[in-house]
Amino acid sequence: MKPRNQDVDLVHPDFTWEGKSMDAPTLLARMELDKQDTRPWVRARAHWVSSWLKPDTLLEVKTSGTTGAPKTLFFTKNQAYQSALATGRFLGLGPGTRAFMALSCDYVAGKMMWVRALTLGWTVTEVDPGAAPWTETSGTFDFAALVPLQLALSMAQLDRFKQVLVGGAPLGAPIIADFFHRRLSTEVWVSFGMAETLTHFALAALKESTEQMSYQPLPGIRLSQNKQGCLVVDYPMLDINQLETNDVVEFKDDGSFIWQGRVDHVINSAGIKIHPESVGQVIGPLIDGPFDLGGMADQKWGVALCLATEKPQTPNFLRLLAESGLLRPHEVPKYLWVTQLPITPSGKVKSRKLWADIAQGNCGEPVEKKD
Repeated sequence: MKPRNQDVDLVHPDFTWEGKSMDAPTLLARMELDKQDTRPWVRARAHWVSSWLKPDTLLEVKTSGTTGAPKTLFFTKNQAYQSALATGRFLGLGPGTRAFMALSCDYVAGKMMWVRALTLGWTVTEVDPGAAPWTETSGTFDFAALVPLQLALSMAQLDRFKQVLVGGAPLGAPIIADFFHRRLSTEVWVSFGMAETLTHFALAALKESTEQMSYQPLPGIRLSQNKQGCLVVDYPMLDINQLETNDVVEFKDDGSFIWQGRVDHVINSAGIKIHPESVGQVIGPLIDGPFDLGGMADQKWGVALCLATEKPQTPNFLRLLAESGLLRPHEVPKYLWVTQLPITPSGKVKSRKLWADIAQGNCGEPVEKKD
């Protein structure tokens, strides 16, 4: 379907930044100056906001390249505007929301934070999007978007934020455990989406009583499944119809869903299908440091489920996993490698590259094998 090109309000009258109300011409003049700034993150924001403010300009977004070659996508301003409205409605983020801007506009998550601020009328505090941006300013905020590393490092100050949206990479079990251990009042929302849907189209509240996170679709979004059990997205406000994902899900009676894993990651081991992501959710709390699960050709199993970690684990780790009873026998990894994991700038493991390197012998021999 051809994207709609209706006019949108590029700058809400309640939008403020650096303590000042700014209209579109004032903002555009500021962005032109900031394009010459020595700080890369400032230049990235200036180019993005300029493209938002200039007429007849499509918005350019690049995919992360986690599951394939990075590609460039283009959206109309109305599509970005509708995405911002949907998030605002879901989370109750109206005019005057005190927003903490800590993500780079090099990535779609940072880009969309600025679109939301400009179109919903937020009061913006911008900081250097490093690993610990909250150290640059004081005060409390209604809303912030963070990547998992930032969330992990901000726990001691997280109560400064009423709501936090986290995404960009899987939220590890140690981070979740630390959050609940501290008994913080902050509402943490875990995003589910992709660049093709201008970040999230569903959100899950982080709840201690929930073993598997249940994702609720944003207003106006319809979800279904194809024959493979993969999620299919209808997002009329973004002119997205029957977008088939590679994400295998299980629907609940209330319309929410639980993510099982990616269909292209499914490992058929001795005739049994295994979702590495589901296994990872179970064993993550037992693993020290980053890890990844993948499949390797094997004479006995056909394809064997394997584990790679950056740090050495407890001796006989695979045997201990098998004896723990946490996993079904076929879900226990058969080999363990300890190696440096290739990581994207947003913190995701480049799984394909990792297992290709292991298959080519670039990571040495496994440190443990399980019969």
